[in-house]
Amino acid sequence: MSKIKDLDLGKIGLLLIGISTLIASIVLTSWYYEMTKRNIPYYEESFSAYCSQKGNGTFIIINAISTIYDVVVQNINNETLCYFQKINKGSSEICKVNNYNSLYIISTKNQKKVVECFIYLPAPPREPIILPQ
Repeated sequence: MSKIKDLDLGKIGLLLIGISTLIASIVLTSWYYEMTKRNIPYYEESFSAYCSQKGNGTFIIINAISTIYDVVVQNINNETLCYFQKINKGSSEICKVNNYNSLYIISTKNQKKVVECFIYLPAPPREPIILPQ
């Protein structure tokens, strides 16, 4: 019984206030992060494009994330290589280009991207280094 008498109500109250403050801060912090996630607008691209070399040809593959209109593929001299009036959402189109080591511009009504085509060259073989003993 002496241990119960030694407990002070002030100490117990202070402990309970500390625990409730900790719980409230966790709840408010998680609520704040949820609200900031909802209000952040994000930018979703309407298409992606990359260069591929298969067989004897070089191709630019355009993947439509959303439906895109008036897609033009041009080389760095602004010569039109391919034109697509519409590419549906989730579809892909292929444009054959003539030079693998070059840059190409893919543009739509409201977005423009540059695709770089280049060849990966293998590293030259190394000669073994013989350390003197």
